[in-house]
Amino acid sequence: MNETYLTPLLNQRYQIIIIISTMKFHLLLYSTIIYIFTTIVSCKYVSFDDSDKQSFKKALEATYISSDTVSQKLGYVNTYKIETSTLNLSVYQLINGKAGFTVTRPEKTDQSTLLSIAASFTAKDLKNLIGTHIVNGQTIAGIGNPGGYCAIWGNKMVIKSSKDSLEYYRKKVLSSKGDLFRQIILVKNGKAMPCELFKRNVPLRAIAVLDGKPTVIETVGSSTIEHFSRALAEIGVTEALYADMGSWSYGWYRNKEGRIKDMGTNFFNTHKQTNWFVFREN
Repeated sequence: MNETYLTPLLNQRYQIIIIISTMKFHLLLYSTIIYIFTTIVSCKYVSFDDSDKQSFKKALEATYISSDTVSQKLGYVNTYKIETSTLNLSVYQLINGKAGFTVTRPEKTDQSTLLSIAASFTAKDLKNLIGTHIVNGQTIAGIGNPGGYCAIWGNKMVIKSSKDSLEYYRKKVLSSKGDLFRQIILVKNGKAMPCELFKRNVPLRAIAVLDGKPTVIETVGSSTIEHFSRALAEIGVTEALYADMGSWSYGWYRNKEGRIKDMGTNFFNTHKQTNWFVFREN
């Protein structure tokens, strides 16, 4: 058979093969589409009995974490400035955490610690604290009575004058293994209290309750204690204690991004600090 005759015949065979292959492809495609469609329809109308529904619900809840749940676990310190009629103040407010008191120096590497500042006065012997304290339900004898106290248990914190319910809160703190420390009271029931210390202008800091939240507030620059207490009452602080400053003023906090930020102006006696007010994650 010559070459001229074979060429058209081969071309016809190739065309037939291509047509058959194309038909097979389309048939496979249509079959796949029909299978997917029928599967979806059948799933739509699958029925579950009550036990199946409960099992499915529990499995879903076990793997689901809402944004609210995440935010509750991530504590930080919210900072902002407030301008009063006489002073500018820096505010450090606890978000998603709890207050505490400790006689062990907080470590910056401890991610659960959100803020650390000097709290009560340290006696001249650098061993005793001014006022009797409680740490984790254990009483620590101190010297003298500064006139105010802060009681902390669970997620609660109250600031009072030493004349107000001290025995009641002392027992509550002991039974719940909480904390209690002593300091000078600056604001009581929303009113500035008289204080004989710091007649001159110096940097000042307070441990306070603002908007129902544990808060640390500092002067931007210097002030007398009288003007500072009045400024605290002006911005809505309901209760406040003085926090040790001067050359003991060093502190730090963890911002929303988790970065450590230093606080204070005079760090000369930082190494002598003996006790700290802290914010911690829940």
